[in-house]
Amino acid sequence: SAAPPASTQPGGAPVVAPGWNALLAAWLAANRRYPEEARRRSVEGEVTVRFSVAADGRVTDVAITAGSGSSALDGAAVAMLRGAKVPPPGTDVTRTVRIRYRLSD
Repeated sequence: SAAPPASTQPGGAPVVAPGWNALLAAWLAANRRYPEEARRRSVEGEVTVRFSVAADGRVTDVAITAGSGSSALDGAAVAMLRGAKVPPPGTDVTRTVRIRYRLSD
């Protein structure tokens, strides 16, 4: 299915496809993997990552903006997104999200 034409909100902010933020949240939840090393050591944490997504859903850039204090958790968050294909937003966007790793998850 073709993506709708990109449009902008007043002020020039790109408008993503309807429901895209929810689709992205679901994709992140489904693709998050708890690193076995961190699980064995009972390490929990939260990684904040900024990433860019092309209109077709290709993740083109990933950077940690706030680490968890665990290289295993930080690495897992970056690995999940680097080179990934997420639901297409219909326009180029950049998002910053927190990825939580809890043993109870």
